[in-house]
Amino acid sequence: MAELLKMTLEDSARLFCKLVPLLFLGLYVAEIAYRIPAVRKLGNMMRPISSMARLPEYGSVYLTLCLLNPAAATMSLVDLRKRGAISDEVVIVSSLVSGFPVMIYFTFFAIGPVALAMLGLQVSMLYILCLLSCGLFQTLMGIATGILLFERIQPQKSGVNEQVKYLPIWRIVKGAFYGAIKNLRRIIYVLAPILFIVFFLTHSGMMAWLEKIAQPVATFLHLPAPSIELISTSAMNLIAACGIGGILLSRGILRPVEVVISLMAGAFIYNLGEILHTTMPYNVSFFGLKLGAKMAITIWLAIGASQALVIVILIGLRGIAL
Repeated sequence: MAELLKMTLEDSARLFCKLVPLLFLGLYVAEIAYRIPAVRKLGNMMRPISSMARLPEYGSVYLTLCLLNPAAATMSLVDLRKRGAISDEVVIVSSLVSGFPVMIYFTFFAIGPVALAMLGLQVSMLYILCLLSCGLFQTLMGIATGILLFERIQPQKSGVNEQVKYLPIWRIVKGAFYGAIKNLRRIIYVLAPILFIVFFLTHSGMMAWLEKIAQPVATFLHLPAPSIELISTSAMNLIAACGIGGILLSRGILRPVEVVISLMAGAFIYNLGEILHTTMPYNVSFFGLKLGAKMAITIWLAIGASQALVIVILIGLRGIAL
C-alpha cells in the first residue's frame, strides 16, 4: 500500500505542477479582459446572435458576460428573472444560446492552455475546434428554439447597456490577480483529488469498473485498446485527461485523431452522469425546482447531442492522416 500511495502521489503531483500554472495563466487573462471596458463592449458582436434567437435586449449583455465570466452571466439571468424582466422561456433559450460563448471562455481560458502544453499544437487545434463546434451546435439549437417560441422583436439599439467603470491599470492587474487566484482555488479543490483518484485507481487496478464502461465505447468507435484508459480518465476530468493524452501521444501509443476521439468520447460519458451531480443541482439552486429541472434536462440533451455529432464527424475524418 505504501508503494502504491508513493506512486500515486508522485504521478499526481507531477501532473498537478504542470497544470496549475497553465490554468492560472488562462484565468488571469480572462479576469483582466473582464475588467477592461473596451473588451466588455464585445457585446456588440453578440447582438446578431441574440437577435437571431429573438431574445430581448438583455440578451447581448448576458452573452457578453458568458464570454468573460459565465458565473456572473448566470447571476444576471437570476436577477432579471426575479425582477420579472424576462420569462422562464427566455431563460431556457438564453442558456442554450450561450453554448458557444461559454465554450469560447472554457476553451481559451481553461482547457486551451493545458491542451496546448500537453497535446501539442496540431492535436490541440483539432481538440479545441471540436469543443467550439459543440458550443456552436448548442447555440444553433438555442436559436432554432427561440425562433419557434418567440415573435420577431425590433432590432436592438445597443449591445452592452450596463455602465462600465474605467479603472487604472494597476487596479485592473491587481483585481485580476486576486480574481484568478480565487477561481484557481475552486478548481484546485476539485482537480487535486481527481488527479489523486485517477492515478490511484490506475495503479491499483481499480479503474476496471470505469474501463468496463469505456471498453464497449472504444470497441464501437473502433479505437485501439490503449484508448480505454484515456476515455476512462476523460469521463472523470478533461484537464487530467489532457495530461494522460499527452503521455500516450509522446510514446506513440495513440494517433492524434484517436486521442481527440477518445477525449470526446470520455466527455460524452461524463455528460451522461453530469445531470445528477452538477447540471441539475446547479440550475435548481439558482432557478428553483420547476425551471431548474427544465433547464438542466434541456442543456443536458443539447450537450449530449452536440458531442455525439462531433464524434460522428471525427470518425468520418479518421481516414485523414492526423
